[in-house]
Amino acid sequence: MRDAGTWRMFATTRRSSTAALLPCRAVPPLELPLPVETFARISVQLEESSAPRAEVLAGHGIDDVRWGEVRGRMTRVLAEEAMAGGATPLGDAFAAAMAEARDAAGPVPEMSVEAWAELVLDVAGRGVTAALAERRLPEPSYFRLTRHWTRALAGDKHLARRYAKAFSRAARAGH
Repeated sequence: MRDAGTWRMFATTRRSSTAALLPCRAVPPLELPLPVETFARISVQLEESSAPRAEVLAGHGIDDVRWGEVRGRMTRVLAEEAMAGGATPLGDAFAAAMAEARDAAGPVPEMSVEAWAELVLDVAGRGVTAALAERRLPEPSYFRLTRHWTRALAGDKHLARRYAKAFSRAARAGH
């Protein structure tokens, strides 16, 4: 018979409402310096805001020293979870929170599917910074564009075919 302390209930990701009993080491509840949603929101604000760093942090009641401690702890916890193998509920929650925070930080730039195909090729060839600078797009918009077009192409076969044709045409043209 197994010791009850060696089994623990883990909720799966948002894609499923089921939960599973998985064998694991008994671990104490995780103490995080901030909720993952708050950490993600601050991270995105620091990336995208034109306001001074100190002002952004002060808006959340923390200073640069405390932010360094928070960022270090959160990074270690996320890395440890990923390296442990198996389920990554904290990492999944953080990824979802980052996507939500990035989407809330600004709109998806207007772009045709053909322009998206050209941008993808340009990013592959020259990198994100150069490709976006040429189009006068801020770097954080690339995250929003990627999520937007991934969803759009996955949900619309006609649009996906247009993208494939545009991508092939642009690749042949040397973009």
